[in-house]
Amino acid sequence: MRYSTLSCGPTADLPSGHRGVVLDLTVRRFVCAEPQCSRRIFCERFVDGPSPYARRTGRACRVVQHLSVILGGNAGAQLALKLPLPVSASTVLRSAQALTVTPARVPEIIGVDDFALRRGQVYGTVIVDLAQGKPIELLPDRSAETLAAWLQQHPHIKVISRDRSTEYEKGVRMGAPHAQQVLDRWHVIKNFREALERQLGRDRQTILAVCQAKVPVPPTPRTQSEELRYEAGQQARQGFFDEVRVLSKAGYSQRAITRRLKVSRGRVRHYLSAQAPPQRRHHHRRSSILDPFVPYLEERWAAGEDNAAALLRELREQGYPGSRKRVAQWVQVRRTHPAKNTPGPYRTTAVRKRSVSPQEQPPLLPGEADRNLTLRRLVWLMLPDETTLRSPDRELLTAMKAGCEAVSHAHGLAQAFMHLMRKRQPEALTGWVEQASSCGLPDLVTFARGLERDKDALEAALRLPWSNGPAEGVVNKIKLIKRQAYGRASFGLLRQRVLLAA
Repeated sequence: MRYSTLSCGPTADLPSGHRGVVLDLTVRRFVCAEPQCSRRIFCERFVDGPSPYARRTGRACRVVQHLSVILGGNAGAQLALKLPLPVSASTVLRSAQALTVTPARVPEIIGVDDFALRRGQVYGTVIVDLAQGKPIELLPDRSAETLAAWLQQHPHIKVISRDRSTEYEKGVRMGAPHAQQVLDRWHVIKNFREALERQLGRDRQTILAVCQAKVPVPPTPRTQSEELRYEAGQQARQGFFDEVRVLSKAGYSQRAITRRLKVSRGRVRHYLSAQAPPQRRHHHRRSSILDPFVPYLEERWAAGEDNAAALLRELREQGYPGSRKRVAQWVQVRRTHPAKNTPGPYRTTAVRKRSVSPQEQPPLLPGEADRNLTLRRLVWLMLPDETTLRSPDRELLTAMKAGCEAVSHAHGLAQAFMHLMRKRQPEALTGWVEQASSCGLPDLVTFARGLERDKDALEAALRLPWSNGPAEGVVNKIKLIKRQAYGRASFGLLRQRVLLAA
């Protein structure tokens, strides 16, 4: 056997003193003298050196792999360039795919939750160790069959925490019928709040009329163009409301109306349950840099000065630091006739009805001036213990109950439900479900019937300490890793990074 030397080319190693290190290796090449040998040429190998055909040493490859797991492709490549250990983003991603994920030990208590691969279209499932708060597996979809197939491979699982998804309920029943299902308490309360909001939305006009009578809301001054846009939007909402009602009376289902009008099913359901189209929410006027100078402006306005430029010059002398636009808007919403310098073509559109100023409105209750009286906020007043509410909120809730029978009835059910959830009283659940099922409020009846199906899982949630909180935390981490990938990650690479980062 004879040999010769061969240069292997540069091989990158870990940097030293913020300088890149490149190894230039020369190895021996052996030639076998045996004619029948299938491989006649052999190159020398290094036991602790770089692998054949590698452009980086083993320890340099491990650093790139760590960057790929923690930072992803682009961010990992940028940091590697600063080390310096220059690699491309594609190389960083290939390094993550080359890693081997060691199967985690599947515990007896797990949590199941979904995460978005493409929001609104494609979802996956994450399975979490609730005791340690770490992901143990990612599934490519959130179907019952996929979850059941995974659970059948781990028959030792005893407790499974989940949200109120029907797919997960079916998957657990198919794959682990012996396991104890536990509903997530936060999701149950959230679903109850949404049902309560839908129910009160049926009497939206009555409730908001009671609120307005109790706590008057000053309208925000608007220009003529803003009023025209508001009126056009309200007409469009009224037209859509009438169209949905006509299609429903013609026998169309909610799903058929959704396809015909190309809107979400939730919007169709909301319009069918409402007595009138929703009004655009009026926002309260926020504090302005002009507020300290308003008394002077009102005095000059009463004296007949309606020129915004002249008023601005006077305010500048008093220390006004703001812009001309703010003063011009203040003047514009108070005009009852066009300004002298208004161009002729615009004089017919320059007049608008004078808005009522906030000073002419009845005074608000303490603490209410900066809060919108929305239906959602009123629902939140019904959930906490009434004794913990502030005095203005308690008075508002009392007026609501007196002015609307549905609010009074729903408030009693809300207080009872929140009490049994806070105090963990599974024995009171049956009575509450029976009471809600016969209350005559459609949305709360639907919610109660759904709880009847998950009654055992909810009672377990009230008895046991487990919840889906750790799973929600893992979902947040998955979102971060997804955004680091900038859309270049497949499900396989995402699974690699999530499980390796755990």
